[in-house]
Amino acid sequence: MKAKIKKLFKTRRSIYITAVILLTIFAVVLNYAFAAFTNRETKVAANITVAGMEYQMMIDTVITNTFIAPANVTVYKDIIITSLNDIDSRYELIFIEEPGITIQFTNNTPNPVTGTIIENGTITIRLAITNTTNNPINIEFNLNAGFIHNTLDLTSVIIGPYTPDEIVITFNANGSTLNTPTGCTNSGNNRVCRCRPNPPATNCNITPPSVTRPSPWAIHGWRATNQNNSSGTAPSNTVSANATWFAITSRSVTLTNLVTNSSFENNFIGWDTTYGHQATIATSGCFHGTRCLRFPANVGTHILHQDISQNLLIRGQQYYGSAMIRGNAGNTNAGNAFQWNSGDNNLTAITFFMNQPFTNTTWARASRVETVHANADFSIPWRFRIFIANNTQDAFADALIVINLTSAFGAGQEPNRTWLDANINWFDVTINQTVWNNLRP
Repeated sequence: MKAKIKKLFKTRRSIYITAVILLTIFAVVLNYAFAAFTNRETKVAANITVAGMEYQMMIDTVITNTFIAPANVTVYKDIIITSLNDIDSRYELIFIEEPGITIQFTNNTPNPVTGTIIENGTITIRLAITNTTNNPINIEFNLNAGFIHNTLDLTSVIIGPYTPDEIVITFNANGSTLNTPTGCTNSGNNRVCRCRPNPPATNCNITPPSVTRPSPWAIHGWRATNQNNSSGTAPSNTVSANATWFAITSRSVTLTNLVTNSSFENNFIGWDTTYGHQATIATSGCFHGTRCLRFPANVGTHILHQDISQNLLIRGQQYYGSAMIRGNAGNTNAGNAFQWNSGDNNLTAITFFMNQPFTNTTWARASRVETVHANADFSIPWRFRIFIANNTQDAFADALIVINLTSAFGAGQEPNRTWLDANINWFDVTINQTVWNNLRP
């Protein structure tokens, strides 16, 4: 009986010992699993595995997570982290702290030190690393990471921002084509160059990108302001503050004034005065030259017109019309207009100005940009006409202009009225107009 009891006891003890061993093994496995889930990392070659997820780290252009900080200097480094996971995750960039080493993020860092990285996404963290010792020190970077629903226990070993920060120069293409200088990035049509002198200094060198434009554009260089002239100078390679440089290019555009004898220097040649009543040519006080059109007061309606070749009028194209007008204070009139039409009832007429008061005692421009209507009827003659009805004071007109903008500048490149009023002065027949690329058009 005693032998049986001893045997049973031994059997139960074996079971007990076995159970204890199994529980111990389970606890160890569970502890490692929990440790992995709570962001304990191990490095595998150039990649970093954290919480069951994997990331690749680069320092500047080298796949690595270590860097030797030179003695007694501050240097800039880009830490580029790529997620190798098919899920979003949280991250914090960390490093193994060393005496004499301070690491700060810069004001211009593309991504923060801690945040979210999307599945298979890449982030860049720009750092300023300062070594105050007399010896080079090896810096080892790592990640504190977890699933997107985790809350990371941040170490906050990387502080910031670092000042003074980088110098940033933006080269504004102004529609030109720019190469991308070494160390610069594309931002739309612009090039953004970040000057990060190692060690930091008050200035650094950035070589401007070359400007290319297809013929007939001419290249004039760069300006620190967006300005409508050719006095462009290349920016100095040595820069000391954030700035934007604008490319200066130009082309010559041939403009044709479609109005004949548009400043009345040849009196009424080219104009039909059948309905002009007592319209006369003034020989003093004109806007251009020695002659201009005068509409005497209180004599009814004055209408002057000239027939125009039909092939000058193209459906869907834009035209700019302008006239200089002058009147007298207190003038009233029943109506007036400078237009291109084929009769009073043609609703598709192009009207460049209408119902101006003619009360201004100095010359003023009246203008408009209009598009030829898609339903314009070309079966009857079209003509330019200028008229005024029942004016109570003398009125004057001079320097008429009509330009086909679409033909001159190209479809979709037509300038607006503001630019035209500011840049197009009266001309007879044709001119070559310089168009600056840095301002409209």
